[in-house]
Amino acid sequence: ALQSALGACQGVTATVSRDIRIALWEKLLFIAPFGAVGAATRKPAGQWRQVPETRALLEAAMVEVVQLAQARGVALSSEAVAKTLHFVDRLAEDSTASMQRDLLDGKPSELEAQTGAIVRLAAKSGIPVPASAFLYAALLPSERESRSR
Repeated sequence: ALQSALGACQGVTATVSRDIRIALWEKLLFIAPFGAVGAATRKPAGQWRQVPETRALLEAAMVEVVQLAQARGVALSSEAVAKTLHFVDRLAEDSTASMQRDLLDGKPSELEAQTGAIVRLAAKSGIPVPASAFLYAALLPSERESRSR
């Protein structure tokens, strides 16, 4: 009923997921690494996604999200990384994430709810996430400064 009601709205596409946990982890797979890498580089996607070293960092963080999801019993496909990288490659050159924009503007961001959550869940699950841990550690001083104002 909700899908039908939302689908009747102009400009709204509503879909029903077979497994909401997979849909949530797929969103996290994109937004947390994309936002954190963008914030760490301080550049829009078009300036960092083709740099081999930076792309490797993005991909490593994405792989960690898939491994963490799988360790927590979510059937997130290993192909999700390639699919998400393809999505990132199709974004506009000037694309940024809200976390990146907030951190660059000195505002509180979603760092704790995204990358921080990955690091904390990984610690509880005994899963190493070195790329995510690096990004979190690198961005944490800016996040803390913005929250202390």
